[in-house]
Amino acid sequence: VWYDDTDDPSKWGTDQEIFYMKYNKTTGWSNATAISGTGLNGWNNDISNSASIGISGEGIISVVFYDTTDGAWGTDGEIMYMKYTPNPGWSNATVISDSKYLNEGDSKSPAIAVGPDGTIHAVWEDFSNISGCL
Repeated sequence: VWYDDTDDPSKWGTDQEIFYMKYNKTTGWSNATAISGTGLNGWNNDISNSASIGISGEGIISVVFYDTTDGAWGTDGEIMYMKYTPNPGWSNATVISDSKYLNEGDSKSPAIAVGPDGTIHAVWEDFSNISGCL
């Protein structure tokens, strides 16, 4: 996974988006697939970048990335999560860095890992100004 500045207004928009490719020994590399963007999910209309990928033993692909789209979570940058399963494919992006107790500032630089039991772990740096937190 990576972010790219390639524009396609009818499919994913004209800002940075997250792309995905897979490799198969028989067929080689797949075509690049945009997995974020307005034309793909109807709401992601701003910059998406800094993607990280994790894969479970069952083959479920998890991706986290930084996104600056405004929404119910506010106007700061957030960490989004998506997953791929063979059927139905890519999920819609879900904000994972915002909560009513935390995160009044940008969340950036996500990383993801999947444990042997399939537990997904996501971390990121956060620029919230919260007093009383340890």
